[in-house]
Amino acid sequence: MEELWLELVDLSNNVQLLSAVFDYILDCRMLQSVSFRNCALPMIIDLPVTKKLTKRNIEIAWNPSLTWYRLNPESRSWEYKDGGGDLSADDYQTEIDTFYTMHPTVGFFFS
Repeated sequence: MEELWLELVDLSNNVQLLSAVFDYILDCRMLQSVSFRNCALPMIIDLPVTKKLTKRNIEIAWNPSLTWYRLNPESRSWEYKDGGGDLSADDYQTEIDTFYTMHPTVGFFFS
């Protein structure tokens, strides 16, 4: 498997599940990219495993509602996939609010 897609998952406040997902990502030896589409994720992925992503050159993309972002494994934060800089706290909150407006029941399954 070279590409993994996850959809409609709320991982924004579940560090244990988020860590398990990233551990799985690293266990997939052929994996080159992971896309989280219509998912809620934390603004900063503060997990020890993110440094290993750099060594493996795995691209992590995130599309919470409208815009695509990529994870910068060095800063562990999101940046605009088109090169528009880092995701600000205000823009992050707008994305998360839009996500929950579009998918109001998702959080109930994974909280």
